[in-house]
Amino acid sequence: MNFSDYFNQTGSLVKYQNSGDLVAVAKNFDVTILETNSLRVMQKYEFVDIVSHLEWSPDGVYLLIGIAKRAQAFVRSMEEPDWNCKIDEGLAGMVNCLWAPTSRHVITVSEFNVRLTVWSMIDKSVQYIQCPKHSGNQANQRGLTFSPNRKVMALIEKSSDGESRDLIGLYDLSAALSTNFRGPQNWKCLH
Repeated sequence: MNFSDYFNQTGSLVKYQNSGDLVAVAKNFDVTILETNSLRVMQKYEFVDIVSHLEWSPDGVYLLIGIAKRAQAFVRSMEEPDWNCKIDEGLAGMVNCLWAPTSRHVITVSEFNVRLTVWSMIDKSVQYIQCPKHSGNQANQRGLTFSPNRKVMALIEKSSDGESRDLIGLYDLSAALSTNFRGPQNWKCLH
């Protein structure tokens, strides 16, 4: 049995691409993309602060890199090495970033659940969903889920009508997350 050399990493941030062809490893300010068969370095990126999140897009073309301390996320392409995308939540802060099933939209959750933001890499549009009840925790994605066919996003939201109740917002992903349907007035979020 053959073993590779040891690769240093930070915070268990080692993520395999869905196909298993590539693996991303974060160590402090750096992210290295390795070919899994040969461990040949394919790409290496350096950032201004410690990397806190790594996630491959569902189609494996893009890598999402989160730097929560700076409220920033970056997207790198495996097909076009010079292409990049920077997402900056600014003063709202960022506790989590994740891919929508489309592989072309990034979702960020601001500090204190002020808003959930959907960033489009297709047309550079930004959409805000106010008062989500998403945990924001990377390990525990409570309050946000996607349908099995990946066409609908369900999100628990705080009611904006002054009543202390929660709603389930259903968002149509095939319409680039622009259509919002809410349940009947008597629906309440169950624990």
